[in-house]
Formats: sequence, structure tokens, C-alpha cells
Amino acid sequence: MTGLGVAVGSAAGLLAVVRRQAEETADRYADLADAFVVSNNPDTAAAFRELAESGRHHAAGLPVAAAVPARLPAWGDDSPEIADADAVHYLMPPWHAFDLAQRHEARVLARIEAEAAGAPDPDFRAVAADLARRQRERLASVLARRDAAPPPPPGWWEDPDGPNWDSEF
Repeated sequence: MTGLGVAVGSAAGLLAVVRRQAEETADRYADLADAFVVSNNPDTAAAFRELAESGRHHAAGLPVAAAVPARLPAWGDDSPEIADADAVHYLMPPWHAFDLAQRHEARVLARIEAEAAGAPDPDFRAVAADLARRQRERLASVLARRDAAPPPPPGWWEDPDGPNWDSEF
């Protein structure tokens, strides 16, 4: 199987990779929440914290593989859910956090569906179909959350209180 960019090879491998990826994504959302606290952007910190919590819940709800391969294949250099670090800005509103999440959730869904499409094994296809169903539900949830958030105002990236480089220390 090559839809994930690696040879998963078994239903257990696919389950293990998807679950690990979901756990790592939740951890990275928690890291982003902490960063937004430091940036004094509590609303977006709360959005990333919400994404982290829902991500942990999503990961915990995924089936545990019966026979996890000794060496799990990787998804690539970064988790597909939050690999776009350039899309993060310290002033971004919560809408952007959910938009970032939905874009990457869609990428995960596409990878799982590609994996299922090329699988000759009916058990593998069944596991991939279930994972795709769960991912579609997650994507719909993130989209609904994004659409419930106020859209970003024009000029949201402008900092009215920029650094004071003339100050003395």
C-alpha cells in the first residue's frame, strides 16, 4: 500500500499509523496552544486547546491494532494535519486555527482514501473505510467549529502595539 507515501502493508499497520498520527497531532495542537498563551492571544490558545482535546478524544476512539508492527512507517517529515507551520501567525484569530485544522484533516482523509483504493485485501479495505468514515466525521466537526467562529477582520495581522526598539534596558 502506498497511499500514505509509505508501505503500510497491513490493517494493523494502518490502524497503528493513523492512531499514532492522531496522538501526535493532539500534542502539537497543545504545543500551539501554549505558544499562543505566551503570545498573549488567549482566544486562539483556547481554540488550539480545544483542537488538542478533541484530537485526543479522536485518537482514543480509534481502534487499537491487534498486532502492531515492530516498526511503524512514518507519515513523512511532518504529521499531515499540522505540517503547514507558515500558516501560523501570533495574531491569528481562532477562525484560522480551525481553518488550519480542517485543511489538514482533509489531507489525512485523502491519504486514508488513497490507501483504501489501492488495497487488494478486503480486511484492509474495511479498516481503511472505517478510518475514512471516522475522519469524515472529524473533518465535519472541525468545519462546523470553524464556521461557528467569527471570520477574521480585515487587517487582523497588523500589530497596533509593535516592538519598541528604542527602549533602554
